[in-house]
Amino acid sequence: MMSFPYKIVLLLFLCTWGAKADDPLGEFCNRNTNISRGGKLSANIDEILSDLALKTPSTGFVETTFGKDQDKVYALAQCRGDVSTQDCSNCIQDATKQIRQRCPNQADARIWYDYCFLRYSNKSFFGEVDTSFGIFYFNVENVTDPEAFNKKLGALMDQIRAQAVVPQEKGLGKGKSVLSPFVTLYALVQCTRDLSEVFCAQCLAIAVNNFPTFCNNRKGCRVLYSSCYVRYELYPFFFPLDSHKTGPSNTGKVKGEPWLNDKAVALSLGGVGSNPRNNLASCRDSCKLGEFLSAALCHQIGGALLVFPVSYYLPIIRVAFSPSEWSQSSLLKEDTSLSDHLNEFQGIIDQMSRMTI
Repeated sequence: MMSFPYKIVLLLFLCTWGAKADDPLGEFCNRNTNISRGGKLSANIDEILSDLALKTPSTGFVETTFGKDQDKVYALAQCRGDVSTQDCSNCIQDATKQIRQRCPNQADARIWYDYCFLRYSNKSFFGEVDTSFGIFYFNVENVTDPEAFNKKLGALMDQIRAQAVVPQEKGLGKGKSVLSPFVTLYALVQCTRDLSEVFCAQCLAIAVNNFPTFCNNRKGCRVLYSSCYVRYELYPFFFPLDSHKTGPSNTGKVKGEPWLNDKAVALSLGGVGSNPRNNLASCRDSCKLGEFLSAALCHQIGGALLVFPVSYYLPIIRVAFSPSEWSQSSLLKEDTSLSDHLNEFQGIIDQMSRMTI
């Protein structure tokens, strides 16, 4: 079985969770870049975030700097290329607020939303491919005809990746492929616009090459890096939406993510790169609209979410990973691959997908 170079903690908790359209998909706070909240560098971060909120919606992309010498801040913001100016503005406004709340004392931070991405650092990252930290969402249900599905998926990914590296497309590629009279495959890729064509292609290749590890034969998948984004689903999620298609739940509730407004059960499947002492608070944030079934277990892990929408029973796993202090965790077996860890929990996931919630 394929081994994986990163360590990941796989532990479980349950809570009742109500997701909102403006919840971030994830964030990364580099704990190795802690700074004083009242210092000059922190003030410069606040200044550059204000600048991003003001300038990004008009063009959908901004890279900029603020400050001098050791207090200089580098920042980038980008909206998904298919969203409206208003949706872009709303997303960036949320991102600039939430990133400071979630990473208040870090000079290097990133935050992902469905409609936008934002990052800043005290070191330049412009023009560089960054796949050092990734977030993966994947559907735990498999397609019924993997061979035919993967052939169509591969062809569609090749098509939209080629589209994304064309300069006038500004790093965006999207398309669909009809699998049957009743099923259509939708896919979208995007690179941050600071990347060259070659680096954009490189980042997308890395993301797609992770499909066999995380998303093999899955009905849906998202790969989020700091330099690119890849997603496919069996329902329309990019604009313009197919008017004759419906998502996995009531499509009138939340733009672009119809299942997110339903009450769901959240299952943590990995908290990486964070301090275990802070995990109980993280779990409380995730379960803010519900109650804990196991606060003690939650206290051990925190982390990412496996979401079971009640009205559709289509679970989505989110896994976040990076090289971190978790490599020393006694909860991990030194020679066990990520695939083995995921398989270990597949039985539990299968049982939960059959639960009556």
